[in-house]
Parts: sequence; C-alpha cells; structure tokens
Amino acid sequence: MSEEPKKCVLIVMSGDFDKAFAALTIAATAAALGMETTLFFTFWGLKIIQKGNRTGKGLFGRMVGVMNRGGIDRIGPSKFNFGGIGRWMFKKMMRDKGVTSLPELLQQCIDLDVKFMACLTSMDVMEITLEDLIPGVEIAGAATMLAEAQQSQVQLLSKIQKTRKGGIMSEPFIADLELDLKGLLCPMPVVKMASAIKKVEIGGIIRATATDPGVMADIPAWAKSTGNEMIKMEREGKVITFWVKRVK
Repeated sequence: MSEEPKKCVLIVMSGDFDKAFAALTIAATAAALGMETTLFFTFWGLKIIQKGNRTGKGLFGRMVGVMNRGGIDRIGPSKFNFGGIGRWMFKKMMRDKGVTSLPELLQQCIDLDVKFMACLTSMDVMEITLEDLIPGVEIAGAATMLAEAQQSQVQLLSKIQKTRKGGIMSEPFIADLELDLKGLLCPMPVVKMASAIKKVEIGGIIRATATDPGVMADIPAWAKSTGNEMIKMEREGKVITFWVKRVK
C-alpha cells in the first residue's frame, strides 16, 4: 500500500506585508519538503493574491477597492507603514540582507505547485471577482477548505543530524552537482535544494555551500521528510558545506 502524501493547509486572514511573508515562507518550505500545500485566503488575505487593480461595483465595494487595491507589491506592514514609507523601508532592509522578496516568494509557491484558494464569501462581501486575482486561484468555501485541512499532516522537524568525528563518511566521494546557496536565507536554501535534487539521477550526490545557520537544521529535516540521504555536513567559519544523496 502506497503512503499517502503529507498535506499542509494555511489560512491567510491578513493582507499585511509581514503576515504575507510568514505565510508564503511557510508554504514554500512545506511544498519544498514534499507536502501538498494549500493556502486559503480569506477577507484581507485576498489582497495578497489580487492583481492590484481597482475592484467593486457598489459604493462601498469601490471605496474598499480605492483605499486598498491589494497586489503583492502594494501591501504594507502591520506596523510602521507611515503611508507607504514602511513598505519601502522593509523592502530595502530585506534586499540589503539578501532576504527573498514577497513577489519572489509568491512565484516560488507557484513554481512548487502550492494550491491557492480564495474564500467565496469574502470575495462577495468585498466585491472581488476571479478576474481581479492572479492566475491559478481557485474559488472555494469553508467546507472545501475544511475538507483539505481534515486530511492535512503538518510536522515540524528541528532535529539536527549528528555526525561522527570526521563526518558521516570517511571515504572520499564525488558530487554530481555543485550548488552555491551562500547569501540565501530561509526558505530559499530548502527551496533551491528541492529543485536541484530533481536534476540528479537516483544515487546522485549534491554538494552545497551555504551561509545561513538555519540550514544545519532545515536541510537534514528536508532530507528526512523527502526520503533523501543526508550524507555529511560540516562548518568552517561562516560557510556550511553539506552533501545530500538522492534516494528516490
């Protein structure tokens, strides 16, 4: 009997910059871990997946569409927005630190086949149509979302794989693919590894270098969750080098 795929469902109720960042980061990471991931956008959360055009037909609907047009590049933080200055400030801070931007995170979710669901009731209240949303969004009700959530299995894996002195393997081995992840922060190392592992044959090895300390927990967790083998991991200064073998 084949094992049922793990599923992850996230409900996105806010259209704030910071909350969108958290939701998209978790979704991209879950999908990279091999989970069937669904994002259910309701009420202000719909602003994340809007195209950014004005919406609404009635007076109140048009007022909402003017005051908050939505769009991944237009949403502001929940605090310190200051009429858009805060949005610009956080974008610059993320860019300076090498953190993945919201549009890039959204595209990563799309590339990893994350399912986007939009709450039908919220769309009716706010007078938002399917044409106002980015391509690929499905319209759904609470029952559809709950049916997805009922089957979801979300596991948080934080255990770091321990190695013997000198590493797991003492004999030399050759990597089939070299991957430079230096400068990338969570969730991009895991997302890039999920994409790279498909480029090597079963039994092939990826050697990757990174500078994000989080990979010391995230990569072993990803390898365990996806059924691949964490061969070796070592750290020299700020640079972390690890080898992963594709098993399936």
